[in-house]
Amino acid sequence: MTATATKTGVDFGSPLVYGRPIHWGWPARHIAPQRFIWDVVVGSTDLVVDKYATEVDRVLGRVKGA
Repeated sequence: MTATATKTGVDFGSPLVYGRPIHWGWPARHIAPQRFIWDVVVGSTDLVVDKYATEVDRVLGRVKGA
């Protein structure tokens, strides 16, 4: 799994060819969705918020005259 920060959020991806069809499902192939990405995101919310706050503090600490 990969996660990339964007200006408006986060883009999650996977180098696995079938990562998206497994997560979202593929009705034509009778594959039910397995929302594994959401399980990881929900389980990591506190960690993500802590890391985000740390980075914001780091960047604001570099601002001169604020």
